[in-house]
Amino acid sequence: MAVFIMVNLTSCKGEKTNEEGQESKESKESFDINIATNILNTYMGYMYSGDIERAKDLYSEKISEKGIEPYPTDLKILSYKTDEVNEVGRSGVFKVKVVRGAADKVISVLDNYNIKIELNDKEYKLTEIGSNTEKEAFLEGEGIRLKDKNSVKNNLIVDMSGIPYYAFPKNDGSMINKAPVPRKSFGMMAFSYNGERIAVSTKDENSSYLGIIQIDETGASQGGAAAGGGGTGDGGGEGGGGGSSLIIKEPPVGKDITSLDIIKDGNIETMAFSLEEKVIMAQYKIKGKGTSLRVYDVESGELVDFKFEEKFPIDKVDVVFSSFDKDVLNFEVKEKEATGKDGSEMLGKWQLDLKEFEVKKL
Repeated sequence: MAVFIMVNLTSCKGEKTNEEGQESKESKESFDINIATNILNTYMGYMYSGDIERAKDLYSEKISEKGIEPYPTDLKILSYKTDEVNEVGRSGVFKVKVVRGAADKVISVLDNYNIKIELNDKEYKLTEIGSNTEKEAFLEGEGIRLKDKNSVKNNLIVDMSGIPYYAFPKNDGSMINKAPVPRKSFGMMAFSYNGERIAVSTKDENSSYLGIIQIDETGASQGGAAAGGGGTGDGGGEGGGGGSSLIIKEPPVGKDITSLDIIKDGNIETMAFSLEEKVIMAQYKIKGKGTSLRVYDVESGELVDFKFEEKFPIDKVDVVFSSFDKDVLNFEVKEKEATGKDGSEMLGKWQLDLKEFEVKKL
């Protein structure tokens, strides 16, 4: 009898343990990291397009209760990349690289975001958002400078003396004559996701130049130009014999520049590196014509084997960048008003395969 009771209790305990294990398994399996990833991509898409109201629908009560009042800014998200995905219980924790910039200012910011998405009551919601700045590049005086994280010090990346005087426009496949590089002022720029490269542009009234600068902070002096020589100027006191002052130019952390293009009558509206950082996209507007895209190989600086202006004539339609996904570039072909030219068959959302360099309509 005692043996029977013991066996029966052991059996019940085993069944309860199995049930708890099954419930725990079902609870864990009910969270789908792929759904959470889709929620993240939807959220980042809203943020990229500036649709804050729709983004708010994805916030949990925890975030909403803190208050959502975005500060007005001229910085815009140029591109983003999900850098890391971790599943923790009934939540997904995502690390996202975000590149910001402004079309009418010489600035680029690389931010790191940590976003947590949880499953509560069968709904996936953003429950935690944190961010920190990895790098900032900005115009100060006559040069573009680099600031790391929370450091108060900064380094010179490049000034106008580091920009080539002549380069080949990619419209000229024969590469017979070099064209003068516009050097009146710096323009739009954008970091790569690893922060080791920055795309820069210069411009004047007639054209725009694009290039990619490799950044190497090894041995950076941190702090600006140094002065040396026999005297100290008006403050004098050291160094005799009337020796002249010698200004030693600050060594830049920008090491190599790869010229991409000179676009005649063009103004750069936005730039973005692909997720794999193998190609870079530039969206530009031609005076009196319209908007289109060009895509360049990051290493060589050459145009990839696809010309947007040939497939989508700039006098008929406008082509605007949407986003990068793995090995693809998403873009939209929009109607151009009051041109009298029919481009309706081209309108809509498209995708460029970054391996085959072929496009398809979505």
